Amino acid sequence: MFLAYFQQNYMTILLSLALGVIAYAYHTYTIPARSYIPLIILIILLCSFTYFLNDWIYSCYRSEASMDPSLYVPIRKALSITNYILLPLPIMLELFIIVPEKKKHIFLSIPSQINTIIYLIAPLTGGLVFEISEDGHFNRGPLGLTVYAVSITYTLFLLIVSVMHFKDNNRRKGLIILCIFLLMVQASILEYYGILPGIVDEISILSVLLYFFYLIITYQEELKTTLAEQELRITESRLFLLQEQMRPHFLFNSLGIIRSLVKTDKDRAIEAIDNFSDYLRVHVTALKDPSVVPFEKELEHVNSILAIVQSDYTKNIRIDYDLRYTNFRIPPLTLEPIVENAIKYGLNETGGTILISSDRIVSEDGTAEIVVRVMDSGGGTEDVTLTEQKRLGIGLENTRTRLQLRCNADLSFERSEKGFVAEIRIPESQQETGGTTE
Repeated sequence: MFLAYFQQNYMTILLSLALGVIAYAYHTYTIPARSYIPLIILIILLCSFTYFLNDWIYSCYRSEASMDPSLYVPIRKALSITNYILLPLPIMLELFIIVPEKKKHIFLSIPSQINTIIYLIAPLTGGLVFEISEDGHFNRGPLGLTVYAVSITYTLFLLIVSVMHFKDNNRRKGLIILCIFLLMVQASILEYYGILPGIVDEISILSVLLYFFYLIITYQEELKTTLAEQELRITESRLFLLQEQMRPHFLFNSLGIIRSLVKTDKDRAIEAIDNFSDYLRVHVTALKDPSVVPFEKELEHVNSILAIVQSDYTKNIRIDYDLRYTNFRIPPLTLEPIVENAIKYGLNETGGTILISSDRIVSEDGTAEIVVRVMDSGGGTEDVTLTEQKRLGIGLENTRTRLQLRCNADLSFERSEKGFVAEIRIPESQQETGGTTE
């Protein structure tokens, strides 16, 4: 019996297996109403099996005439009721996939619910729905046509949905749904006239496959669009970051210093231009490759900035270093805004001293931290409070975030006896793992 079922329903089983494999292969895709696909496969296989079993029992009864009619009739009725209740469900679930709004599913399920009720009460209606004659034939009553009426209704819904998509200029989707509509009409005609019995099951699976492929392609296109939009936002963020990090006041001051040096000291002017060129190059390079860099490399960049600032004859700015540990890595352009902040807000109009220090500190529990401090000599803007200093500019907030993401590091500010102290604390363990990524 099972071999005969397999032979008669080979294409249905094969298409169901293909749909199941494809649905599983793309299970990570966020496709609307995809959860209905396994249910469609199961219902279609049940439909094909009950249809086959109904015919097999009938053929056995007619050929052997050994089955007790009192047993044969209830079995035929149960199988027929099951088959005709299940028959409209695959196309209804196809509509659920095509129209994924759950609020509309209640409305779309009404025809199927009516059909289910009619066939459930079939044994109580005499021959109004159907009856099994004494010679074993299945005779459909007037109410038994509801299964075809429901199928036609759902098929017309497909046509309506395709027309709506054409009106919305979504012609590809409308064309595919129209194709499904024509397939279902063709299958219903062939099934009704007995030309190709059971063809509805295969067409239903084929229709789901067709529309599922469309959803996959649509998802991939939407994903490409989303990635393109994200890339655009990243590019815009990088440009904003570049604009923010290349602070206008520093650019203008640097150009002003160079202009002044050109008139008074050409050698120092050339040196200042070289340092300014390094400043621009490092910023652009850092945006293309934002990975962590050796601290000494970041320090070189800061030194080029300090060299430009120290070229200003109107200010006497002194830079001291206390570098006890330099064998570590930090995100690029993280020390620069801290030093710039110290110069701009921590020193007075005539200048002052900036101290940059680094050290490795081991706590009592054996945990090691790398500590970088930038201290100013004070005398700068008095009305800059500690809270304001922490929130001073998007650049410092961005620096704090990048340190946290890249190295799990912390950036803090505190007021000392003379001025402000900016402190970076980097867990040494993050140096071993390379830190976290953005």
